[in-house]
Amino acid sequence: MSLLDTIKNLFFGDKAEAPQVTTPEPTEPVEKVEPIPQAASEKVQPITSKQKNTGLKIPEDSTLRRHFISALQVEIESSMPARPTDSALKRHYDSAVQAKLATLLNQ
Repeated sequence: MSLLDTIKNLFFGDKAEAPQVTTPEPTEPVEKVEPIPQAASEKVQPITSKQKNTGLKIPEDSTLRRHFISALQVEIESSMPARPTDSALKRHYDSAVQAKLATLLNQ
């Protein structure tokens, strides 16, 4: 029923038609898988001691590096439970955060 028919029925008193309800036919979800492009001409360089394969680009400036590392630490802590109040548990918590940070920076 269109909007115009509804307005006509409202003003002229005609009985409204029963709305026709149609159920959509179930369709199977279509998963589109795109092929991964193979770069045959891409040169692979071996990883040296100075190059790390982390995907993280750590800034060279000391202030930016400090902010970058503190942001990583906050991200790690957000995925962990709340920091404990007991002093021994705090040390273990801090060492766990530092270990995760070290694995992210040294991979």
